Amino acid sequence: MHSVHSLFFSAIKVLLPMKALSVAFKFWWSGRNILLFYYFCANLLNMRSRYILFALTWVFFQYSFGQDVAFSQRYVTSPYLNPALTGIFNGSVRVNAQYRNQWANQLDFGFQSFAASGDINYDLNLFKSTSRDLLGLGIYFVNDRIEGIDFNTNFIALSGAFHKSLNPKNSHYLGFGFQFGVLQKNINYEQTNFGDQFNHVDAYSFPTNEPVPANNFAVEDLSIGLLHLINPVRNVELQTGIAFHHLTVPNVSFFRFSEVYDRNSLIPKFTFHTAASIKTGAYTHVIPRLIVTAQNPFVDVEMGVNMKMSTFSTEDYVFHGGLGVHIVRDLETVAIASLVPFVGVQVKNLLLGMSYDIGINQIYHHTRNFSTFEFSVSYLGENENEALFCPRF
Repeated sequence: MHSVHSLFFSAIKVLLPMKALSVAFKFWWSGRNILLFYYFCANLLNMRSRYILFALTWVFFQYSFGQDVAFSQRYVTSPYLNPALTGIFNGSVRVNAQYRNQWANQLDFGFQSFAASGDINYDLNLFKSTSRDLLGLGIYFVNDRIEGIDFNTNFIALSGAFHKSLNPKNSHYLGFGFQFGVLQKNINYEQTNFGDQFNHVDAYSFPTNEPVPANNFAVEDLSIGLLHLINPVRNVELQTGIAFHHLTVPNVSFFRFSEVYDRNSLIPKFTFHTAASIKTGAYTHVIPRLIVTAQNPFVDVEMGVNMKMSTFSTEDYVFHGGLGVHIVRDLETVAIASLVPFVGVQVKNLLLGMSYDIGINQIYHHTRNFSTFEFSVSYLGENENEALFCPRF
């Protein structure tokens, strides 16, 4: 196990470009603590503890949330979470879609987010060995929309990943992934009003003298990631990864080409994620997970447990259920933002999932219902490699 960790960190030093390393060192203290947590979990798994669930799940970290669209069902569009997750699933092809409706009941203009993705994996036998190396290729699209002012953020990306098998049983993988995409923003000025347009009576009928820039632009974006998969003991699978997003630090200001120059760079984002699948019965699995995202100065922590229960060994009919907690750190405070109950149903190759973010302020202070509904649907090809563990939701 020690040699694997050495290889993992050596790969980070070799594969990451200098710009990515500068981002990594920016998050050094928190990143170090997260990786130490992973090392701790891996050693606990080698102890064959039946109560590893509690050690993996209820550990608190002070870490972030930033400028990007965030889904509660993070693993549905997994390459969006980490490019190295491209091609990591039990099957030959995977197609997903998810929809998120945030705060629609309490704001005049709620946030609506949509994502669609597809990826495949290929067997690579470059050296005619018994190990099974994999190449993953994928594409995904994300849309975030505020209806009232018709403000849209669109992102389309191509992702690729190489996963090297580290043993003949193909139960141990180290992967590297990359992602190149185009980020596009647009706004409909006909749906917006400025202060100098108010007629001092009842309408915004005057023309505006505001220096309105072009309402549409696009920039390129680059992200990379690393992934480690291992079955350390019988009936236990562990997945851990890190990702660095927005390495090009794109300028997302609408004034980028106007005389009024206002640079608004998309802050680089660091993501750490780990999850385990623990077989607790003939047809049941417990899946604890932790996802930490840092997009300075904001930090977001998501942790929870899902239960997977199938009726037959073929897993043609599977029920998923669980609960997560969402912790955020903003400029001043660290607080529990929401509880996220989840339910999902799998019928052969088709999966349906639903989650509901319950705002904690609503529970304790009886304030407005700032909660969020999210729905997902996925299709998986025929199972081919059970060692490729990845949470479904």
